[in-house]
Amino acid sequence: MQTSIVRARAFVVALLWVSGCSDGGPPSAGPASSSAASASPAATVTAAPALPALRVIPEADVKKVFDVWLDSQNKGDLNAYLALYADRFEGVRRSGERTARMDRKGWAAARTQLFAKKMIVSVENLAITSSDTSAQVTFTQTWASGTYKDVGPKLIVMVKDRSGLRIAREEMLASTLQGVKRLPPLSLDSFAFVIQDGGTHVVLKQSAPPGWAEGAPQLLLNRDPYPTKVGVSASKLPPDLAAWAGKRMRLYGPAGQVCEATLGTLSLIGRVVPHFGEVAHWNGAGESARPPFSNAQKARAAFALAASGSPTGVVLAADLTDTKGDCKQALWAQPASAAEIKVARAEPAEPELAKSALEAFRKLPDHAEIQKTNQLKGPWDERGKPEVTVMRHPSGTHLVHVSVNVALGCADFQGSLAAVFELAGSRLSLAGKPTSFIKAPAGAMDADGDGKLEIFFKEQVLRGEAGYDQLDGLTIPFLDCGC
Repeated sequence: MQTSIVRARAFVVALLWVSGCSDGGPPSAGPASSSAASASPAATVTAAPALPALRVIPEADVKKVFDVWLDSQNKGDLNAYLALYADRFEGVRRSGERTARMDRKGWAAARTQLFAKKMIVSVENLAITSSDTSAQVTFTQTWASGTYKDVGPKLIVMVKDRSGLRIAREEMLASTLQGVKRLPPLSLDSFAFVIQDGGTHVVLKQSAPPGWAEGAPQLLLNRDPYPTKVGVSASKLPPDLAAWAGKRMRLYGPAGQVCEATLGTLSLIGRVVPHFGEVAHWNGAGESARPPFSNAQKARAAFALAASGSPTGVVLAADLTDTKGDCKQALWAQPASAAEIKVARAEPAEPELAKSALEAFRKLPDHAEIQKTNQLKGPWDERGKPEVTVMRHPSGTHLVHVSVNVALGCADFQGSLAAVFELAGSRLSLAGKPTSFIKAPAGAMDADGDGKLEIFFKEQVLRGEAGYDQLDGLTIPFLDCGC
């Protein structure tokens, strides 16, 4: 087992807590004006008086709880493990592309079964970030029991209550199963995500290092996901990324191209959904009875939370200049110098096709596994609202996406499943392994020109080595308790 606290990230976050800046007035509800953007990736920063440092939970206190969490699993001490969890808790378990959400009762029941067998849990790249009311612990977890083994980034959120620090959220952010091969990310030369929080921006790097930041963050919107924006250091930004400033891009929506624009100023944009107690603290509510944060303080706090994850909720993104068209519906982009991509818009399937697709969906072994947990008569998906969409691409490849999510509460029945079928005439054939629920797609395209269609959603793309079983996308750390 290797356990190391990442000091570099802690230094960056600490710097953000105390870095000087002025309030600058209310947050903007839109993008920076095009006149403020330029082809230079670096931002001009004016020094301002420093604000007082904010109090944080001592790292040693957080590490003590985490050590008990880790040791109790490897020693099989279920009582010590469960004693760490708050009454108001949400756990998110992932195994490959399958996801399950639970409250404390459901989590305890599931973990009790796991503790019946020997498990080996190891962690790497441990990082701790704290505020006055909560703490985040992020790390890479390897979990093994019997013939099962998976690895991936994990998040634990701890909050203070009257009995001390307790775990309010635990989430396996991604799970790579032993022996499963994943495709590398799509190249920027063929595909870039577009985000719309606080304005339209083209993403050049996902999970960007917070250490590239230069200056004080600005709060773009005063609501979830609390987008913040900060300049980047020209000396730290890799030249290959800096070179994208000034390039002409073509931006696409569900039906195809919606606009063209030139990439302007590069910046780091952070996004996060804080714990409700954290937001109350920012607003001067709750038990703290302290003055509310200024916009400058809230921006630094929100960016620090976004930056502390692994993967982070920080992206390197470019403003848009010289825009032609309406970019507000854009979901992804490609260089304008590339050949224009043909897009198949996702449309609701006609009744006969929807009926056939749902019948095929209900014959899947994954559907049958969920059906075993259904207490009521009839297919479990009838308790939700199945979404059946069809994408007829000009290439002649037609895809049908079926997805349904039944979430009656963290302690009640849950069913989550999505599958892609290829449509040839009236014949449906499963394309890849089913995944957990994904909202209805926006469309399909062949972005990288390999002859295989990718299915795109807002900030997500579905693809895979042997079918549609790999979901790639941007990360917005969710630190709240949903149960």
